[in-house]
Order: sequence, then structure tokens, then C-alpha cells
Amino acid sequence: MKKLLFLILILISTTIVKAQTLDDFFSKSDAFFKTYVIANKVDYQSLKINPRPLDEILTIASTIDLNNSDANNFKAFWVNIYNLIVIKSIVNKYPAVKSAIDVNGFFDRNTYSIAKQNITLKQIENNMLKSTFKDPLLNFVLVCAANGCPPLVSEAYLPFTLEEQMLKRAKFSLNNPNFIRVNNATKTVEVSQIFEWYKEDFIDKEKKILDFINKYRDLKIDDSYSVAYYKYDWSLNKLN
Repeated sequence: MKKLLFLILILISTTIVKAQTLDDFFSKSDAFFKTYVIANKVDYQSLKINPRPLDEILTIASTIDLNNSDANNFKAFWVNIYNLIVIKSIVNKYPAVKSAIDVNGFFDRNTYSIAKQNITLKQIENNMLKSTFKDPLLNFVLVCAANGCPPLVSEAYLPFTLEEQMLKRAKFSLNNPNFIRVNNATKTVEVSQIFEWYKEDFIDKEKKILDFINKYRDLKIDDSYSVAYYKYDWSLNKLN
């Protein structure tokens, strides 16, 4: 009986520690984004001078024991981690780096110790998030350090507000005339290459890109308009 009680107490204490660690990750991440993301731009210069706040968060993240049984925690964790690793990877090369694609292996070869495993950004995006959740709105919250991305928000994505936050970011981007460029005179609309690269995320065989976009727009675009893709802007989303 004493042995059983002892095992139960260990299990409870372990669960509490895990929860506290994850809560610590989210609270520190939220404080980080609020401090270093200003007007949708990242203050890489300040982080280069003092990378400790970012390094502390990634150290916590490296030891977290996470599984996908709690979908809210799992999804929010990996969305934040993606954005944090992108920032860390730029900070490591700053100020010489001009864009993420200037760094060899930035997305698909460079690995990071997260949740007790070594993982690339591409694996986070595809294996941890897109293949698990099949959620097209992920494309509006995973930010690759480029001005062509949907802009980075100055807050962390939190488990119990994640879906609302993701919806808000999608609406923000899809109603932005710089992101969705409608020309009523020529009956055309230019959209980000994100819709070309990840087309299967947004539509099935019987739908169009405009069907997806119009779901989140206040002012709908006529579905007879032709669609083109403007060139992606890979320049760094740095605070000037």
C-alpha cells in the first residue's frame, strides 16, 4: 500500500512539474514576443546584443516532454517554437544575414534540440503541425523572417486562445490590400506565392483560391476575377 501511494505521489508530482514547465514556456514566450516584436517587425539588433531571453525559452523547450494527446498545448507549443527558432536562426547570423534563404539549410537541414528531439523547421511545419492538424490557417501564423510572410504578432499563441488567434491573423492578412491585391479595373487579384506553394492546404479539386480567401474577407472578391501570384519578398522582417 505504501509503495502504491509512493508511486502515485511521484506520478502526480511529475505531472505538475510538466505542466509548470509548459506554462513557464508559454508565459516567457508571450513576454518575449511582446518585448521584441514591434509593429510586426523583430528587434534583431537588441536580441543580438542580449540573446539571453530567447536562449532561456529555448532551453526550457528542449526539456519539455510533449505528446499530441493534448491538441491545444501541442499545437500552440509547436507554432511558437517555429517562430522562436526562426528568430534565433536569424539572430545567430545577424547583421550579416539579409534573408532566411541566405542561410544554408535554414529550413530543412539545420536541427534544433526541442522537446527532447533534434528537429528542423521543415519537420516542425510538416510533421508536427500540418500533417497532424490539416489546418490551412497555420500558414498565417508560421513566420519565416520575411516581409512577404503574414506579419508576426507581438504575443504568443496560447492553448486556450489559439484558434481565435489564428482566425484573427488569417482575417488580418486576407483583408490587407498589400497581401491580397485587388484590381477592380482589370478584374484581377494578385496573391502571395504562399497560395501557390501550399495550394493543397487551401483548396480541394472543386474549389478555387478565391473561395478560400472570400471566407475570411469583409469585402468579397468576384469569383470571375483572374488570379496571379506576385513575387515573394524574402527581405528580413527587421525593426528599422
